[in-house]
Amino acid sequence: MMLSEREVERMFVRFTDKSYGKPATLLRKWQWHSLHRLCEKAPPGDFVECGVMRGGAAMLMARYDRELWLFDSWEGIPDEANTKYGRRTEDMGNPGGCRASMHECIANFVQHCIPTEKCHFIKGWIKDTAQEYDGDGIAILRLDMDIYSSTREAIEVLYPKVVDGGYVIIDDYCFPKVREAVHEHLTVHGEQKDIYDAEDEFIERAGTEITETRWIQNANSPITGAWFQK
Repeated sequence: MMLSEREVERMFVRFTDKSYGKPATLLRKWQWHSLHRLCEKAPPGDFVECGVMRGGAAMLMARYDRELWLFDSWEGIPDEANTKYGRRTEDMGNPGGCRASMHECIANFVQHCIPTEKCHFIKGWIKDTAQEYDGDGIAILRLDMDIYSSTREAIEVLYPKVVDGGYVIIDDYCFPKVREAVHEHLTVHGEQKDIYDAEDEFIERAGTEITETRWIQNANSPITGAWFQK
């Protein structure tokens, strides 16, 4: 299913509108449209998101008529999250360390008339649930985990199931420990991948020694989201 830029923009405005209650997505506009572009050109396969929260990005992905696997604890960031693993929970920008209930997420799907027939809502910590994916292959793997441990646990199990030509989206690539988790996984498995930001600009090559290149931790930088292709 193809979505027009106008329709995608309307969804973004609606999902960030606080008059509906808490916004359904915390994505910035360039991340939102980047996700749309990758969904449009993804090869055959399932869409998977790890770190769903209130379901904004998931609702956009659900519009593409794919099997959609949604993994989240719906209990916030794990207690062990600290500077060793990534950002502290108190630095996440919202109370509860990115916490939202699964009921709240599903209610957003209903409120915004997004179909759930092909959605698999998997509740629990990713280290315990990632193995539950049993689809035919992943066309998009979207990681929005915020911290090192969860990102590494998700990518270790799910990346091997990404189909050739599929996309891996790392929402929190600006967080040094998240970036480290991606580089470590690719290095261990002998892969090198070119990383692009949400505006499709080359950032750096992952799987080699980590360099600064044009990576900047900046609230106004498109590098708050990144992707690479398998």
